Amino acid sequence: MASVPADLSRRELITGGAVVGAATLLGAYPARADAPFPDDATLLTKALEYERLSVVAYEQLSGLTTLTAHERRVLRALLRQDRSHVRALQDIITARGLALAPAPTGPQAVDQALSAKGMSGTLAAATTIKQAVQLLLDIEALTQGGYYMIIRDISEPAVAQRAAQILANEAQHAMLLTELVSTQITETVPGWYVTGVT
Repeated sequence: MASVPADLSRRELITGGAVVGAATLLGAYPARADAPFPDDATLLTKALEYERLSVVAYEQLSGLTTLTAHERRVLRALLRQDRSHVRALQDIITARGLALAPAPTGPQAVDQALSAKGMSGTLAAATTIKQAVQLLLDIEALTQGGYYMIIRDISEPAVAQRAAQILANEAQHAMLLTELVSTQITETVPGWYVTGVT
């Protein structure tokens, strides 16, 4: 694990992180020879699919009768933000003259998406806050992966920037969810490099 010099200021750390982020956005990593880059429509459609699945999951899990009032408020706040992300993606897609894919219908779509990535959780099996958080963290990882792919591969810098903003918010979601089930946390900070599941 790399250590951070003790004499670095917070501003220097943030600046260093921004440089790393800029290098990533500008293609500092070598081109992949194993697979062609997906086109913009595919990237945007996949991110929208995952964001819509997040909405389905939050809608169902925020209604669990085992939740405390605080847990329910947190899940509903994250649901509102994910609905906003869906609208933003839909606007980006339709502004490019692309058709919107049909929205997923029901919990089975969430379960299938998780299963396709080797995750074993199901919405029906999540009956406690701990189970709900684990499932939501898995879905957040898919969503983060969708935005990471946009940042990495999209042809339009403005869309990559918007995806980076939403990805940062999704990283915050993961931290807020973790706080719901981890009693040992005294302060949370999202990871500085988030890729999700791609």
